[in-house]
This record gives sequence, structure tokens and C-alpha cells, in this order.
Amino acid sequence: MANPPPKTPSPKAPELGAFPLDHFRECKQEVQDYYACLEKNNRLTPMCRDFVRKYLQCRMDRGLMNKTDVDKFGIPKTEFVPATIHKDDTVRDATRAGGGAAWVPAAWEGKFKNKELERDDGYERDPKTKQRIVYEGEAYVPSRAKGDTI
Repeated sequence: MANPPPKTPSPKAPELGAFPLDHFRECKQEVQDYYACLEKNNRLTPMCRDFVRKYLQCRMDRGLMNKTDVDKFGIPKTEFVPATIHKDDTVRDATRAGGGAAWVPAAWEGKFKNKELERDDGYERDPKTKQRIVYEGEAYVPSRAKGDTI
């Protein structure tokens, strides 16, 4: 006696529709502007959010994706404030503290596992109030800690 085939889940379409490739490079300038922004800002993606919005709008305008409000993509409208000390500085500091390149591999791995060398690239703040924002789940709540306003 044969068993019936197992039930497989039916495929679901993406929430925002299909995203066909830009074969004709219709949004090439927007992509180049985004990469230039990344290069200028030490690859800190939050600094280039406006270029992401422009790219998505270009794709919608040219029919490469379904038209929707760009705000529904979840790109924050907050201001990103880059930290004065970046991860590249952390690498340099770790190399100097260890006395040379021979020290880095073993100590580096251990410190990163313990997150001793991890530093944030910056933080979000409300563009109007200049108050630092602390994220709790998907919503954000203005921080009430002393010294958070700039």
C-alpha cells in the first residue's frame, strides 16, 4: 500500500512584490551616489539613508518594484551621529597595546569573543530635539538619561 506524498507548504509572495534586477541600469546613478556616500563616510550605512530612499524611489518610478510609500520600508528618519572613535581606531589601539603584529591574532580573537574591543559606530538622535534615541523593539523611545542631549 502506497503512502500519500507529504504535504509541502505553499509558497508565499513577498510582501512588497517582486524585485526584478535592474538589467538596463536605469537606477545606476542612484547606486553610484550611494557607494560614493559610503566611501565618503567610512562605510557607515546610516549616514547614507537618503540615498537608499532615492534608490528605492527610482526603482518604483521605473516599474522595477511595486509602488509603495518609502517610509514603509522601515528606514529611520532619525539623525545618525557617528562616534568619534571607530572600530578602525580600536584595531589600531589593540595592535599598539600588544606590541606588534605577532600579538594581535591570539589576543584579538579572545577580546572579540568577550566583546571587549567592540564599539558602536554612533547613535541615533531626534533631528528636531537633538535627543539621543534608545530603541526598544521596533519602536523608539527618547532616552531620559542625563547627558544624552547634544
